Amino acid sequence: SVTTELAVAASCDPWAAFLLGLLQVCFCLISAGYWLLCSLPTMCLLLGPEGWLSFVLIDQAAFSLIIVDSGALG
Repeated sequence: SVTTELAVAASCDPWAAFLLGLLQVCFCLISAGYWLLCSLPTMCLLLGPEGWLSFVLIDQAAFSLIIVDSGALG
């Protein structure tokens, strides 16, 4: 699959890693597509471009996307 190919390429290509991160964000947003019907923030767990886990908080009330990189926390 495209995701698998990107994951393999991401191990040696920074740009592929970046694209894989964007792809995961897109899937995250799609899976949270019910946000118009929900008043609570939606939390998604992603693997960031640099390999760290990133928490993506979609705050429907503020229409904001907050990304917290665990690499920056550690």
